[in-house]
Amino acid sequence: MEAEKLEPVRVEELDGILGQKFPVLDDGFVRPVDYMGGDSSIVQAARVSYGRGTKTIRDDRNLIRYLMRHRHTTPLEMCEIKLHVRVPMDCQDLAREVYDERLEFGVAREQASAIGTYTEAYWKIDLHNLFHFLRLRMDSHAQAEIGAYANVIGNEIVAKWVPFAWEAFEDYRLEAMHLTRMEVCIFGVMNVTDNKNAVIGLADSFGWMEKQENGSIKVNRERQECEAKLNKLGLKAPWKE
Repeated sequence: MEAEKLEPVRVEELDGILGQKFPVLDDGFVRPVDYMGGDSSIVQAARVSYGRGTKTIRDDRNLIRYLMRHRHTTPLEMCEIKLHVRVPMDCQDLAREVYDERLEFGVAREQASAIGTYTEAYWKIDLHNLFHFLRLRMDSHAQAEIGAYANVIGNEIVAKWVPFAWEAFEDYRLEAMHLTRMEVCIFGVMNVTDNKNAVIGLADSFGWMEKQENGSIKVNRERQECEAKLNKLGLKAPWKE
């Protein structure tokens, strides 16, 4: 029986930037080297019982958005990408000072960097895990250096590679908001009453309002995260008023 001839999935926009170095920080970069799959590969894995071309592009977009919205992430693992990265190493401040001093004395950059301020590597990852990485590192609270790399990878590379999946990722993960059980309770009570003491009492029952010996409220990460979500919605936590 003759084997079916299969054509590899190619994405024109990503093909156009393969090998291109995207500068990051002062001396780093990200370079897409190779990839497998695209939006159509995600759709194929999720709709395996259908033949190719049986659905419209609009249907493909809606399916990918459904998968992302309901966290059906296995089809995202059909896509992989290989990146060449140059990133700063963890080192003492002294290493940076020595590097700058060498440059001042006219030492070539490639020789001055021998102290190990940067390192290079090839990195291969599937789209499911890449989205997890980007969700953490594109957050405003992430370390600035790794955030710079995440933003380049996401906006300059992934957005061109899987535009439907990237759009869904932005809508349902990156710019979305997850509420815990306690936060749902807080938001619900705030929606039905103007009595801030009722909300504060609820927060206290969650252990969020514990006080120190001097009477001030102890730092509580869960309470602070709830405050940040309220702020994003243009609301103010009653215990902050």
